[in-house]
Amino acid sequence: MNPTPCMPARTPFVLALAGLACALCACRPVLTAGEPTLRRPGAPPASALTVTPDRAPPDLAPTAEPALTPLPSATATPALALNSQRIWVGVDGRADVVVEVGLDGAVRPVALPLEVGQTASNVTAAADGHTLAYLVWGADGRQLGAAVWPLDEAEANLLARPGDGTRIAALALASDGSAVAYTELEDGAPLDGAGWAIFTAAASEGTAVQIVSRAVLPGAPPLAPFAWPAGGPVLLSPLVPGAGAQGVYAVDPATGSGRLLLPVEGELGGTPVLAPGGRRLAYLALRADPSEERRTVLRVHDLRLGETLDVESPPGHTIYGARWLPDGEHLLLDVVVEAGADGEPAGQAWAVVRPGEPWETSPPGPERQGLFDYAPLGEGVLYTTLPSGSGWTLTIVPELARDGTAQTIALDELAQASGAPFIIRMPTQ
Repeated sequence: MNPTPCMPARTPFVLALAGLACALCACRPVLTAGEPTLRRPGAPPASALTVTPDRAPPDLAPTAEPALTPLPSATATPALALNSQRIWVGVDGRADVVVEVGLDGAVRPVALPLEVGQTASNVTAAADGHTLAYLVWGADGRQLGAAVWPLDEAEANLLARPGDGTRIAALALASDGSAVAYTELEDGAPLDGAGWAIFTAAASEGTAVQIVSRAVLPGAPPLAPFAWPAGGPVLLSPLVPGAGAQGVYAVDPATGSGRLLLPVEGELGGTPVLAPGGRRLAYLALRADPSEERRTVLRVHDLRLGETLDVESPPGHTIYGARWLPDGEHLLLDVVVEAGADGEPAGQAWAVVRPGEPWETSPPGPERQGLFDYAPLGEGVLYTTLPSGSGWTLTIVPELARDGTAQTIALDELAQASGAPFIIRMPTQ
């Protein structure tokens, strides 16, 4: 094999909070007791880091890693293994395949470059559609490391292996696919005291370099990269909501200098989402005061102006998720409509919103039962569902303003007993 926004915040708000702990358990080894260590023997520590007495920084020595050969495939590998003008869907869990879905409903499974018996998790795509990154797991369930797959090559590069007593808990690609950032987390320790560090590795070289750690950002909880604009800082948010000080952090990968970019009042409801162009961040927050009628709020922060705006929902509506449209000015919201006084059941609806302006939702529909992930698509939306008692599906709605236009596609090639279908990447628009 040759070597990213939980799509950010893949689940609706409640599922994001309830599922994060499950995802950590289901997709990673069970934590075992062990001494804290983030050391890789044989090379000097990064000079920019200050280290607590009981924890040494990882060694920065490059390690040559073998390439992983692709699983046998019935079809020849094209110039790019995945078509960037189609929808890419993966498993929020472990699998050895992703699927490519055309707007005409055609589904094509694509085997990930892995050794026989190995699986991948945390699949993420670069914005340019030329690179995938994922975590690799052995047939025995051990984590083997982080890999980057240039889609014009037949193999992926295994860039980094977890150190002794640690595991890789999250990763994100630079928007141009040139490098990967990942979190290495100490096993066997409570999150509020676990050692952690963020590393980067160039996709072409595979030399892992530590850029920040708990020692450099005292008081920060274990952090995970969720966005990395090309030429810009690596953006980090808490690995698990509720673990320590909540907020968004920024780290310069060249110098290792890190800072709290955006403190969050209350608790983050999933991973923030960065707008195209990198100017704005949107995030759901759980209000700290439980006496308030509405506990969740969607906030949009302008990184250039340093201003934050609350996106208010109409009465009887709760925002469960937000995704940026390609213009970086509008958001597509997943909204739950609360049950009325007449006893009608609650439903889910969509809304396209420009922050600061009034908005209305589409009519709620029952077809979204089991919604797991979604993304804007032109004037419409596409979303995955995991309905109770039936198969995995992808639904394409070309225009939100029109009824009867939805197309539902079976994802039988991905469906399995565990996990859920999530959108890796949408077509360019």
